[in-house]
Amino acid sequence: MGYTLGMKTAISMPDELFEAMEKHARAHDMTRSGLVQDAIREYLASRQPGEITRQVNDALATMTDEELEEDRAFARAVSGRAFRRTEW
Repeated sequence: MGYTLGMKTAISMPDELFEAMEKHARAHDMTRSGLVQDAIREYLASRQPGEITRQVNDALATMTDEELEEDRAFARAVSGRAFRRTEW
């Protein structure tokens, strides 16, 4: 058995995508494998109905009432600015 846990696989990608991946991984002190794993998890989660909502609900459940109100006030302010800048 090798030094890694789990399945090893080889993938092909354009050079520019590989270089961007390398640059991002270095800048964020990540391995290529870690970056690819995170990206695939996010991709799959974004395509599962209800998964994003579940994650948001889980995060909200850990917040205090004061934190929630601060976030609501921020959201109102930001959305108000966005609506004023939008041509209807």
